[in-house]
Amino acid sequence: MTKARKNEAELLKLASDIKILLYWRLIDILSLAGPPWAERLELMNFIIYELTVRESKAYKGIKSLRIALSHQKENLLAFAQVLDQKKREYCPKVENSSVMGARGLFTNEEAHDH
Repeated sequence: MTKARKNEAELLKLASDIKILLYWRLIDILSLAGPPWAERLELMNFIIYELTVRESKAYKGIKSLRIALSHQKENLLAFAQVLDQKKREYCPKVENSSVMGARGLFTNEEAHDH
């Protein structure tokens, strides 16, 4: 019974990790109000790496998810490039800012002044 409990604990931890990674993908990467494209790509690569760490032969679904994200990340993030372009067109003052969204539209210098 102890081995079964250990397996259950490992599976619950794995499920929790995957749930967190997919939540980050949805909220931090694929939401309209998110970071610039390059940051989103970096976050997506982080999630793909973390899925790689967690995949095993026993749980092929994780590998399938990782492969799908790896192959589709450019298409999934294409909208962010359009958003970045629109931000540059309509808000040229915040072009290089990483301080956006809920924290307001500041240039990097203005953000440090607050």
